[in-house]
Amino acid sequence: MIDFAAPIYIKEGNDGELRRMYEFVMKTKWSIDIVAIAKQLYHYAKERGDYDSGKKMLWLILDSCEKCEVEKWFEVCKQEFREEDWARDYDPVLDKVRKKNMKFYLDICMQTGKENVVLEELQKERYGYDFWDLDYEGYFSKRLFKKYPEEVLALYWRDVHFLLRTANKRNYDQAVGLLRRIKSFMKKKGDLEGWKRQFGELKETHKRKRNFMAMLGGL
Repeated sequence: MIDFAAPIYIKEGNDGELRRMYEFVMKTKWSIDIVAIAKQLYHYAKERGDYDSGKKMLWLILDSCEKCEVEKWFEVCKQEFREEDWARDYDPVLDKVRKKNMKFYLDICMQTGKENVVLEELQKERYGYDFWDLDYEGYFSKRLFKKYPEEVLALYWRDVHFLLRTANKRNYDQAVGLLRRIKSFMKKKGDLEGWKRQFGELKETHKRKRNFMAMLGGL
């Protein structure tokens, strides 16, 4: 309804009906309608050169948009905010990004020299290792390894031990994949002796898991 009616009112320059629609939507508190009217009014404000109204709508879009749209609208804010506004509002904007899309927020941290924030988030994150996991396939940890090798290896060993708490093939497959990555990273670090020691301890601890032990060939 909004995407049909609002463009008509915008074309007519009917600010009264646009205001009425906006106020009604804000009372309903339905995110899908809020972001729809905010997008329409942002483009309308931009066409008219109304910076303050456009900025207000961008804040509202960041609050209401879907997770998959956060990156796009963060970039729009970065381009559209005046330099002094962006400098002042950068941290509040980042806070909105963090609440909506943690992975994109951590990407920004990686790009702006705040790798410690990313590491801390991975250290406190609950185990996942599926597509929705923040560090799926080592997305962040592989990049963190150069700066934080010991901490990253500790994360990997933690997750291997967690996986082996439950005896099933999926967990075993993931544990073996992690062990291969650990061995590779410890080799880069020049610590193959440490690998042999910790790997030996792991095998001793889980020697009764015959299916798992059979999967360790080549390690």
